[in-house]
Amino acid sequence: MFTIDPNPTFTVVVMLPVPGAAPVPVRFRFRHMDGEAYLAMLAESAEKKEASAPFLARFVDGWEGENINAPYSLEALTKLVKNYPKASKAIFSAFEAELFGTLEKN
Repeated sequence: MFTIDPNPTFTVVVMLPVPGAAPVPVRFRFRHMDGEAYLAMLAESAEKKEASAPFLARFVDGWEGENINAPYSLEALTKLVKNYPKASKAIFSAFEAELFGTLEKN
């Protein structure tokens, strides 16, 4: 049954890019937010000129599975995006696509 009250979190498999190798699927848990909260998050982050990891931590609630070798923490997320810069875009894109969908071409 569809409920108008969303679950506070949802999971999505994010394909984390690895230079010189195939992307690795990692299951991320994201915090749900409505459109107003999403826009406020973007504005506040831009105003603060937030780095990637603190920005992602606003909506990443964790990760899980055998395809990542560290438990989730801000420190681990910081290390992930420092060592794999393209991961930031992959994580944000997966969050945004799952929450708001993607526009289909006519």
